[in-house]
Amino acid sequence: MLLGYNTNGMAHHDLFDAVALLGEIGYRSVAITIDHHALAPHGRFLPQRLARLRRLLRQFGMRSVIETGARFLLDRERKHEPTLVSESSDGRAQRIDFYRHAIHCAAELGSDCVSLWSGVLRDGIAHEEAMARLVEGLREVLEFAAKQDVLISALNVDPLTELSGSAGSGYTGTEIDLGSDLPPGETRYLDSVGVAGTDDGGSGASTATVYIMSDTGETPGASSKQLLVSSAIAIAGGSFADTIIPPKRAGFIVPAGGKLYGFVKPDSNTLVVTDLTARITSKA
Repeated sequence: MLLGYNTNGMAHHDLFDAVALLGEIGYRSVAITIDHHALAPHGRFLPQRLARLRRLLRQFGMRSVIETGARFLLDRERKHEPTLVSESSDGRAQRIDFYRHAIHCAAELGSDCVSLWSGVLRDGIAHEEAMARLVEGLREVLEFAAKQDVLISALNVDPLTELSGSAGSGYTGTEIDLGSDLPPGETRYLDSVGVAGTDDGGSGASTATVYIMSDTGETPGASSKQLLVSSAIAIAGGSFADTIIPPKRAGFIVPAGGKLYGFVKPDSNTLVVTDLTARITSKA
């Protein structure tokens, strides 16, 4: 398992400083959230910034994924808008263009995947019509991703089944957000987590990457490095200076057909194994 951190939790750091801090204390992966000051679309000197970031990741031996959940990047008034299910076709096209930008960044950095989601349905149309919008947008995104050889990791599982067999359908995986997809407090007691391999004749084992997001500016008197270390140890079930600062959110990238399991050991003679994938996908 690789331990990573989401730059969303370091919003007040320069992107390159954030990656360097993470590399210096031992993180081996980083989820890079594209934002106003982090690889923004149509930003100045993007090729140079991507090249610098690629060198930095190589320097620390770090892997990466690209996150696309910045709040007011495309619309200064509405958080996370527009989306793949927005009423406006122009808005949906704007989101698709943004995903193409994210895929381009991932290809340049050699990132493991681009994470995306459907968005919130706001105009009250029928489920079938909303799904048609989403599938249409995802098809364009996946076709572009396939040409760039970039994996797409989606928070929504159902639309991926609609795309089975279409161009780019082999470039999908599932992202599981332990901070929102499970009931509050349930993940607090997970001793460890793991991912089983694909069920379609694959190797039977896959490397999972867990990404932590926690506000590094919350605790007075603690340095960024101390808080980053404590968040890492919290997810691993250890302690730091007798105090654990739990991460606000952690997520796993799960390969297509894979399963995510939680392992809890309440005492020395008992091991409880929970299939978290089933719990989450059954919500749809």
